This record gives sequence, C-alpha cells and structure tokens, in this order.
Amino acid sequence: MLKPHHIAIVDGPFKFLENFWMIPELLTEVDDEFFLDSFSPYLLNTSGQDVKYGYQFVVKNRDFYTELNKTNRISYLIAADDSYFQDLPLFFEDQWDSALLLSDMILIGWTVNKFTEPAFLFGIYPIIKKDSSFEILSPSSINQWGLIPNHKKAKEIANENTLIDNYSEIWRPLAVYVDKYSFKKIISLG
Repeated sequence: MLKPHHIAIVDGPFKFLENFWMIPELLTEVDDEFFLDSFSPYLLNTSGQDVKYGYQFVVKNRDFYTELNKTNRISYLIAADDSYFQDLPLFFEDQWDSALLLSDMILIGWTVNKFTEPAFLFGIYPIIKKDSSFEILSPSSINQWGLIPNHKKAKEIANENTLIDNYSEIWRPLAVYVDKYSFKKIISLG
C-alpha cells in the first residue's frame, strides 16, 4: 500500500527539447518565502521549520490544492510503500490530511531512490545527464514525463541499483503523483 511521503511546489515541468519532464531532481522548487508562507495554514515543513523555509511538505489541509491552483505553480507528491517507511520512519507520517486520498490524485509515473539518493543522479535510470544535455538510454522505460511508466519496471530498476550498490542498501520505487489542477497545467504545455 502506498502512502504519501512529501509534496513539493515547483515552477513547472522541466523542458528538454519538446519534452516536459516531471523528474523531481530536474524541477525548480519554489524558494519565495512570502509565497510559501501564504500556504502555512495548509502545509507542514518536513524539516520541522517554518513553511517559508521549506521545499518538502506535508499537506495538513487539502484546500492547499485549491489555493495553489490560483497561482502559476504546480506541485507533485511522492508516495512510498510501507517498507520504505519502516526503514526510514518519519516524524510527520501521521500529519497528512486524512481527507487527502491518493485515489484523488493522478499517478504520472515512478522514480527510484535509496533513502534520499535518486537513481536519476546516483544510480541506474533510463535517462542520463551528459553535460548540459540528456541521453535517453531506454525509451521504452520512460513515459512522456521522463518517469518510469509502471511499478513493475520501477521495481526492476530498483533491483538493478540494489545489486550494484556499494553499501548494500536497498533501492525502492517511489510513485510520483500530481493533483488535478497541476495535471491540467502540465497537460496544457504539450
């Protein structure tokens, strides 16, 4: 069962050639303290600081999405399975608005991480960064958002990364969701 881990507020998808990618490591997180502070009634900073100093958040009031829709920014949500939370317990795990359901969100793909290290930067991923460009190593292993298209493929990539990990750490698939308002915004770009 997947559970929300965190959300981030970003300026929009990453544009590469004709692609609009939603790979978290390529997205520009909003760092406008005044803007972020306006969402304090709706969010909790995962670092325990004021919302205005954060970049990863918990949604404590789902009205956040209605308010965010009034801006030109978007958000994405990372979700993980129970085993991820067992290995990496979080103080904010039970702080989510219980009315916020993943079934109300749109799953746009998967990424792979070990704790805070993403495969896109530190492991095997279907796209690699080369200087200021990118090479798609396996077009069938990514979707239009630059993400892994399904859990099965993400699990395969996670297992590959686990096998070659120098510290024998476990890599896991993480789901990437967007809310309906953010989805409309990114769809309108293509």
